[in-house]
Amino acid sequence: MKFTIWNYRSIPYNHPVVFELREGVTFILGPNNIGKTNLIKFFYDLRAILKGYKRDILTGHYPVTLESPFDYIKNRFSDVNQIRFTIEGDEGQKAKFIIEPLSPEQSHSLNVNVIVDFQQGTGGTEPELGEFIGELLLLGESLFLGIPRTMSNKTFGKSLDLDTGNAFLKNYSQWADGENIESIRRFNRLKEELRRMFDLERFDIRMNDQKSDLLITTDGEVFFLSELGNGISEFIIVLSSALMQNPAYIFIDEPEASLHPKMQEVFVRALATKARKGLFAVSHSIALARSAGDYLYSLTRRAGNRPNLQPYGLHYQPTLAQTVNEMGYSQFVEIGGDNILLVEGRTDVKVFREILRKYGIENQFIILPFGGRQFMTTDGARIVDELAEIKRLNARSVSVIFDSERKVASEALKPEFENLVKTCESLGYHVFPTDRHSTENYITQEAIDKVMGEGYQALEPFEDFNKVSKRWHKEKNWLMVIEMTRDDFAGTRLDLFIKDELIPLFSHKE
Repeated sequence: MKFTIWNYRSIPYNHPVVFELREGVTFILGPNNIGKTNLIKFFYDLRAILKGYKRDILTGHYPVTLESPFDYIKNRFSDVNQIRFTIEGDEGQKAKFIIEPLSPEQSHSLNVNVIVDFQQGTGGTEPELGEFIGELLLLGESLFLGIPRTMSNKTFGKSLDLDTGNAFLKNYSQWADGENIESIRRFNRLKEELRRMFDLERFDIRMNDQKSDLLITTDGEVFFLSELGNGISEFIIVLSSALMQNPAYIFIDEPEASLHPKMQEVFVRALATKARKGLFAVSHSIALARSAGDYLYSLTRRAGNRPNLQPYGLHYQPTLAQTVNEMGYSQFVEIGGDNILLVEGRTDVKVFREILRKYGIENQFIILPFGGRQFMTTDGARIVDELAEIKRLNARSVSVIFDSERKVASEALKPEFENLVKTCESLGYHVFPTDRHSTENYITQEAIDKVMGEGYQALEPFEDFNKVSKRWHKEKNWLMVIEMTRDDFAGTRLDLFIKDELIPLFSHKE
């Protein structure tokens, strides 16, 4: 969905901000005091507007009670006493919203009037419009996470939608220790997920007898939640809250706050799995956005304090080596991840992180996209220069995995693919063109059913995903891979490549 916003907080009336919200993980990057958090707050305020909407109002108006007074959220330098935004669907559907006070004298009130106008898309059918409205209403089922995300257990607290302190403990007790068997199972799975994240042999969470704190059992030790540092307590509070709320979208301000660089990506990936549709984050961390995001935007200011939101990298295209350094490679080496894995596209980063997790080696690699076909079809000298520049980083190893796009097992690689293989091999890199058509061809039917539901079919080994009549969003690939096991890759050359080429890289590491 494409959003255009006028006259909201730091966004002027005559210079709107335009961006897209998609399934998957979206990051907006920018410095302090640039207005990033206002985009989170826009969706927070939008939720009240959508919750007040009735499906039978295609053109008209209705009353809404906002979270903040109207004059707090309207651009304070504008004389226009309205906030406007439009939302456009993939098929040309459009919703226009105007928010205004009930009267000029009531600008400080929470109560406003919303004028709405829905327009049908290119198909011009009511079902298309109905589906579009349904997608909009899902935005009302969102979880908003501000800063801070931990708080003393002795108080009731709230950070946007996040209950903390005793309020969180009360909710946790009802869900994790109640009588709903399915809720208990879900929290047991979360505890197992947390155990793996923190590389523990044993991990458990339970309420103390007074129900005033959580008791956290780790390898041989027992702690109160209130004793733990912000890192692990944030994982417990935030992921538990997301599990309880089961949101369509999760919006989070600075997910990197208070977390070690190694755990930031782990946190974002884990949180994204708790959203039915997608995660939207604003951040300062280029490294985190590159490693965990599917879509990246950069927010800057033009002359006259005008906001400028555009796709990240539109006017700056770093080399592969520059990208590695932007991701904090030297810091990553210090915590043990001194191997580089290049994969095709941004959505492949999380896919291969989850595949390597099944082999227990995900933390040994910094994974980044090399740009796929656009890179492979560029000037040959540039390909050689960029790949050779990575070699000068003195990584323990560099590996490359890309889609072979073969239509049958015996088909030769395309010339540009073969050139990439030869260049990588000449530099001593480990290179693997997939033994199936593409990454999607490894995903099992069981994993597809768990994530996508009925109606989607697993691909044959050499079936072209782009020619399938009903396709899922590639941003969902990693969620399906999570549902798979290591045994699902047995018998493939990908399995052999990981076991024979990648694991031995550090099996004898000192």
